[in-house]
Amino acid sequence: MVTIAPILILALLGLIFAIFLVIASKKLAVEINPIIEKLYEALPKANCGACGYPGCMGYAEALGAENSKTAVNLCTPGGNDTADKLAQILGVKAEKSERKTARLKCRGEQEYIRYKYEYKGIKDCEVAAKLLTGPKYCEFGCLMFGNCFRVCKFGAMEYEENRIPKIIEKKCVGCGACVTACPKNLIVLLPEKNHIVIECKNEDKGKFAKSKCDVACIACGLCKKNCPAQAIEIINNLAVIDYSKCIDCGRCSEVCPIKPIKVISDSLAPRPKLEITGDCKGCTLCVKKCPVNAITGEKKQKHTIDQSKCIKCQNCYNACRFNAIKLIGE
Repeated sequence: MVTIAPILILALLGLIFAIFLVIASKKLAVEINPIIEKLYEALPKANCGACGYPGCMGYAEALGAENSKTAVNLCTPGGNDTADKLAQILGVKAEKSERKTARLKCRGEQEYIRYKYEYKGIKDCEVAAKLLTGPKYCEFGCLMFGNCFRVCKFGAMEYEENRIPKIIEKKCVGCGACVTACPKNLIVLLPEKNHIVIECKNEDKGKFAKSKCDVACIACGLCKKNCPAQAIEIINNLAVIDYSKCIDCGRCSEVCPIKPIKVISDSLAPRPKLEITGDCKGCTLCVKKCPVNAITGEKKQKHTIDQSKCIKCQNCYNACRFNAIKLIGE
């Protein structure tokens, strides 16, 4: 009997505390706006912070706040589909956003660079960058310790020790986590439609840049001279693309003299030849979209492409409503 008494007392205390906690949870419960709950459920739960708020619930609360002016298209992982769902819940119109993907502006792998010392510290880009800008002679280049890889929540990066990380553009949602993680500011977010990237940030003069990295931009100006849209400038000894002018033709990549890897990458290279088929209705839409006047033909008649002028930008191919333009040699 002496042994049972303490057990009964403890059981009674447990019951009293349980009842107290149940009552407290009901009385002190914070009611959540049902609109906010619906908004939260519509979000992908990535909690990446790309929207600028602390996780998906933070974004949902901002959207559901009284007189909120928060845009519904800030969720990059969800894209336009999620924006449409949020807009429908709130009874507003969703503005379409352009999908962006991360691009890494360095190709200085070990075989192309020189080192100023052997680094044996913590395998962390930010830590390494604080020691004489890092072990590479090129102070602008990727440190190859994978900080960007570790923060990516979407499996959009591949990383091998002592190699430059690779971005898997199809998986990238443009959240910007890798952009923030890179201490060298080598990662940028660009619209998915842009296939041309200058993959270098070395601002040293040509000869000095080459002494540090075999695949550095030497600011030779060939890309600028050959750009049909005048979209490239040489700024601080580095070629820079103005994407508001760029027609994504790939001409700059073709003329880039750097070997064995061009400084300017073109994800569509080698670009196929374009040819107009007999299905052409002569709507002239391709003529209007061609930036170099390489397409001719009468209205309602089959058009032709002057291959000596064509820059293979594929603007006509993307604009054709009748599938009358073929890509030859894909």
